[in-house]
Amino acid sequence: MGIRVMQQFAKWQSDASKDPQYLVKLGWINPYEDFLQQPESKNFENNAIASAKGIGSAAYGYYNPGAQGNHSPYQVTATPWSSSYETWGGTLRVKPTSATYLQSFFGAAIAGEQGVQSQDNPANGKPQGSGGAYNNHGFNFQGTAKFVTGAGTTGAQQQGKYAYGQTGVYNVNEFGWTPKFGDAKLEGHYAIGNYIWGQNNNDYGSHSGNATISGLYIQADQRLTAVQTAAPAAPSLSKNPVDSKNPVAAAPAAYDKTRGLYSFTEATYTPADCSSMPFYFQTGLVYKGLFDARKNDKTGVAWGEGFYSQNMNSSISQLYPKQNGASGGYGGQNFSSTGVFEYFYDFAINKWLDFVPDAQYIINPAGNGSCVNALVLGATISAKF
Repeated sequence: MGIRVMQQFAKWQSDASKDPQYLVKLGWINPYEDFLQQPESKNFENNAIASAKGIGSAAYGYYNPGAQGNHSPYQVTATPWSSSYETWGGTLRVKPTSATYLQSFFGAAIAGEQGVQSQDNPANGKPQGSGGAYNNHGFNFQGTAKFVTGAGTTGAQQQGKYAYGQTGVYNVNEFGWTPKFGDAKLEGHYAIGNYIWGQNNNDYGSHSGNATISGLYIQADQRLTAVQTAAPAAPSLSKNPVDSKNPVAAAPAAYDKTRGLYSFTEATYTPADCSSMPFYFQTGLVYKGLFDARKNDKTGVAWGEGFYSQNMNSSISQLYPKQNGASGGYGGQNFSSTGVFEYFYDFAINKWLDFVPDAQYIINPAGNGSCVNALVLGATISAKF
């Protein structure tokens, strides 16, 4: 696939703090690194929870070349919500108040970011996805690479008539509120945003080949508790009289900077005519330092679920009537939803080494009833340098 060049950019900010009033980034960047930030979701292994969050769900399309009546399926370019995407663009972030911010990204939507695009026809012996890598985004600073389909397509397609892929517009906008509640100053992060991925994708309703993916997301992250490390001083029982004019103030309570319970919740909506998964949500809890003897350990549980597009089911029914509306020959079982429950415990062996066992229970993995529920057990060793 080749070497990938990750973020290379110039940044200016109005002050040296971690949260400046004004910030500008320009260059080879990725909005995934600045928008919809949910740090606690990164503790989980399932990619939908930790990375894609419903925005980067696969978008399957079906294109009808018409000349010979062949229905040629291919995977249209989903919004690349992951750490592996980079593009030319810029981000502007401003803070109207100390607890609010507004940020916007404009850049290029480069087709083929996953490295594989195919417009092959399974009826001609060429499986979907067999078109090979043509735009792995490593050194493709020029934008979308030219792509013409090969064997297994109609003559018109081989001549480039139905070649697809373009350099479109990629836009993400987000408004956020970051309050701090109570004496412990429990930090929260509440945001609403939208995204536009302008590509030559297909529309499930019309097969027009020109639908742009756009959607909305909301998030609500909140630290719920903080471990108290010191309590206010008890009232004095001394017989000495108290100076009523100059009373001694009680020492305020002190709280641990990290230990406590954290929550995160997120939901996305994308129109059903241009996404295989128009609705997705996730919610989870993470506790840091549950035991006094293991102050650096973390544990958590999360639930994520995505609901598939009925437009996609209708499109599949039209294209594969002999299979009764289901892809892959599974009778009348259309795509419905896929859910996952995950639990982890992070054993902090020392300051730089962690051992993290986890368990996932995935409900309806294939989405169409063709695969039984799955229990996945795993473990990760993490070393920080």
